[in-house]
Amino acid sequence: MKIISVTGCIGSGKSTLCEALSQELDAPIIREEFSLNPYLSIYYSNRETYALANQLWFLMKRYEQITVGLFNKNFKYAIQDQTLAAFGCIFPEFFYQRGYLTKEEFSTLQTLYSALKNRLPAYDELTICLEPPITALLKRVSQRGREYEKSIDSSYLSGLTSQYKHFYENRRENLITFDSDRMSAEEMTEKIRKEYL
Repeated sequence: MKIISVTGCIGSGKSTLCEALSQELDAPIIREEFSLNPYLSIYYSNRETYALANQLWFLMKRYEQITVGLFNKNFKYAIQDQTLAAFGCIFPEFFYQRGYLTKEEFSTLQTLYSALKNRLPAYDELTICLEPPITALLKRVSQRGREYEKSIDSSYLSGLTSQYKHFYENRRENLITFDSDRMSAEEMTEKIRKEYL
């Protein structure tokens, strides 16, 4: 089984691309399930207090989804909306740099991520990182109208985008990047299918 992981900043178009890939490849989606996270909305109103709980929930939920929902099942492909690394490395590093996590909290997330990653069986993964411009991210976040996301500004999105680029700059193997503001989900899906699968 090959897992196609779609990652990128908030509002980059991950879910839309996941849906297009799922339809094209007849593959299940591991969804982010943000609506089930009891800490997400209150994180945005009190980031220093709830950043750790928010990331712990996402990290543990994704590990559960991968282990229970994928392995030992006969899928040729599976689509992952956001990566374990995003929940365990990219967001925690970003939160730590902005002062939302203490050094000890950041270390706890790193340790847990490493432990969970090491417990997973080896699998073939292709990572798609979406990198639209900040103006497009702001527009998309505003258009989807989630009340708790109203506090997200260009500085937040710019910092998070930079964190994604930093994380992947030395991890180029099995990585594809797209400007999802210049290509539609259908165009990206066609390119992925023809050139990388």
